[in-house]
Amino acid sequence: MTQDENGTGCDSLLGQEYRADPVQAACNADNAMRRLAEKAAGVCNLSESEREQERMDFFYGQKKTEPETTTPRELARAVEQAKSLSELRDCLAALDAEIRGLIDAGTLPPDARTDDYTDTSSLPVFGGEEPADTMGLFSWDKDSVLYIGNAKDGTGWIIEPRGEYWA
Repeated sequence: MTQDENGTGCDSLLGQEYRADPVQAACNADNAMRRLAEKAAGVCNLSESEREQERMDFFYGQKKTEPETTTPRELARAVEQAKSLSELRDCLAALDAEIRGLIDAGTLPPDARTDDYTDTSSLPVFGGEEPADTMGLFSWDKDSVLYIGNAKDGTGWIIEPRGEYWA
């Protein structure tokens, strides 16, 4: 196995497609952890090679989300570069979590907000007709809309089908 630029050999083991930037890895960390939890609970049957792949995906994502490598500015860039509604939601959630963590650590003032790093009034949209009523909506695609619940009760950024209300 050859060594990558960090000397870990991960590129040779996993292949070129796993050379994601740290911001993308941070946005995908929650999804990787959910998949691992489901598989550990026996929701899916995986072969040994698939289990090894999931472990490597999880490790790689966790490695890239260490505080010294992911800043609110990097996460804000990921928000602006999101390619789908779910990726946008994941990046916004990661940005919110990073800001809360920095507030708790005393690194940011208590009134720091997501809007200090990215303009949530002009987030990207991903196709489909603009809903007739966009009040409270931050983004959409042809099937779903993105809005924010209450971060204090854990609802955070929510994707919901358009349905009749947001047709």
